[in-house]
Parts: sequence; structure tokens; C-alpha cells
Amino acid sequence: MGNAQVATGGEAIWLSFCFVPGFAPVFMALGTSATILGQVLLRWRYDLNTTGGTVLTASAASATVKEGIMLFATYKAGHGILFLLVAAFTGQGAGRLKSLGRIGQRLDRGAGMVMILMGIAMITGHLLALSYWQLEASLVFARIG
Repeated sequence: MGNAQVATGGEAIWLSFCFVPGFAPVFMALGTSATILGQVLLRWRYDLNTTGGTVLTASAASATVKEGIMLFATYKAGHGILFLLVAAFTGQGAGRLKSLGRIGQRLDRGAGMVMILMGIAMITGHLLALSYWQLEASLVFARIG
């Protein structure tokens, strides 16, 4: 400790100049990979959600019960993989989720209302029309993006 040398202003600038090109590519690579992973997971979730209603309707209208079950099982397997990936990183985000208490309650109530509306749509026969609209809308958005 007593033998440590203190760099002068010029030496400190030179050392910093040498350090920055070394760490900048590392942080750029980390940021790029995190961005790509985030986009892949968001796209996957979007694709699963946009096809969910259509799969549900198609499975209900299948020629056989077995076909309907296979369609829905395949769709749910995609969701399951996404949930497993999220579960792997849950510990890191648990503290952040606690701060979402009020928002979470509103989202929970909103999700309940959506469930009630979907039930009414199923009972009244409007779910099929909604599914076809969703399919057409996702194709339009696919052409844009």
C-alpha cells in the first residue's frame, strides 16, 4: 500500500484512453444481446397472443376432439416455454414487482373484465367473428412491420 504510485493528470488521461476502447465493445455486446433477446421474447409473446383466439376457436370447431386438443396443447406448449424462461429470471425482478402493487390490482381487475367479456362472446357466438377480425388485423400489422 505504501508503494502505490499515483498517476499524474496526463498518465490518468492516457490510461483512461486505453481503458475505454477495451470496455466499450464488451458493454456494446452485452447491450446488443440483451436487446435482441428482449425483441425475440416480445415477438414470441406477440405471436402467441395474436394466434391464441384463433387457435381456441379452431380447436372448438375441429372435426374431432383429438384434433382440438392437439391444437390447443401445441399452443400451450409455446406459452409454457416462455413461462419457464421467465421463471429462470424471476428472482432478479421480484423486488421490482413489489412496487407494482396498485398497478397490479388494476391489471387484475382489467383481466377479469376481459375474461367476462370473452365468456359473453363465447355464449353469444361473437367469438368466432372476433377471431377472424384478429387474424385479419394481425396480417395487416405483419405487412407494416
